[in-house]
Amino acid sequence: MKNLYRFSLFSAFSGAVLIVAGGLVKSHEAGLSVPDWPLSYGEWMPPMVGKIFWEHGHRMIATFVGFLTLIMAFWTHFSKGASPKLKSFSRILVWLVILQGVFGGATVLLNLPPLVSIAHGVLGQIFFSALCLFAYDVHCEADPLQLTLSAEGKTRLEKAFRLARVTLFIFLFQLLLGAATRHMRHLHIALTHTAFALVVVTHVILVYLRVAHLELKDKALSQTAHFLLAAVMLQVVLGAGSLGFTQLMARMQDPSQAQIVFTTFHQSLGAGLLATIFLLTWMLAKRVKAIR
Repeated sequence: MKNLYRFSLFSAFSGAVLIVAGGLVKSHEAGLSVPDWPLSYGEWMPPMVGKIFWEHGHRMIATFVGFLTLIMAFWTHFSKGASPKLKSFSRILVWLVILQGVFGGATVLLNLPPLVSIAHGVLGQIFFSALCLFAYDVHCEADPLQLTLSAEGKTRLEKAFRLARVTLFIFLFQLLLGAATRHMRHLHIALTHTAFALVVVTHVILVYLRVAHLELKDKALSQTAHFLLAAVMLQVVLGAGSLGFTQLMARMQDPSQAQIVFTTFHQSLGAGLLATIFLLTWMLAKRVKAIR
C-alpha cells in the first residue's frame, strides 16, 4: 500500500497543477483560443503559440491527470490490501474525472456558457479535494486509528466534527459564489462573495479553536487546522487584490500581469482551502467513528 499511497500523493499534486493551469486559462481569457474539442485545430499537438499555449496546455495536463486516475483505480482494484470502500472510492474518482472532461469540452463547444463554466470550475475543485481524501484514505488503510478518550473528550471531538461539517458546506457555497464571480463578472455577485468571506473566516477560526481544545493530541489534526487558518488569512489578501483588479479598476482589453497573478492564485488557493476543510472534516469523522 505504500507505493499506492505515493502514487495517490503524486496524483493529488498533479491535480493541484491542473487547478493552477485551469486558472491561468481563465485569467488569460484563453478558453476559446482553441475552438474545437477534443482535438485542437484538428490536431493532437497544435503550435503552442499565444493563448493556445494556455488552453492546449491545460488540456494536456487534464489528460495526464485522467490517465493517472484510471491507473490509480486499476491499481486499487487489484490491490490485496485495499478495502471494498477504497475500491469504490477509486471508481468514483474515475467517474468524476470523466464528468469533468465532459464539462470541459462543453465549455468550448457551447462557447463558454456561464453556468457550464461555473459547473466545470466547481467540479474541478471538488475532484481535487477527492484526490486528496483518497490519498489520506490509502494512508489510513495502512495505519488504522486507535483512540481512547474520556466522555468529555468524545463530546469535544463530536462537536468539532459537527462544526467542521457546517464549515465545509459554507466553503462549498463560497466556492459557488467565487466561480460565479469569475465567470459572470457581476459586481453584486463579487461583493456578495467578498462579504460572505467574513462568514468563512469566522467559521475557520471557530474550527481552529475547537481542534486546539481537543483532548486528543493529534499532530496531523493540529497541523491541518493551523494550515487552514493561515491559508484563509492569505486568501483574504488575495481576494482583495482580485476584487480590485477585476471589478473596481477599469479593465483593459488584455488582463495585466498583476491581475493574472492575483486571480489565478486566489482561485488556486481557494481549491487548496476546500481540500483542506474537506480533509479536516474527513479526519474528524474517522476519529469520531473510531471512538464509537
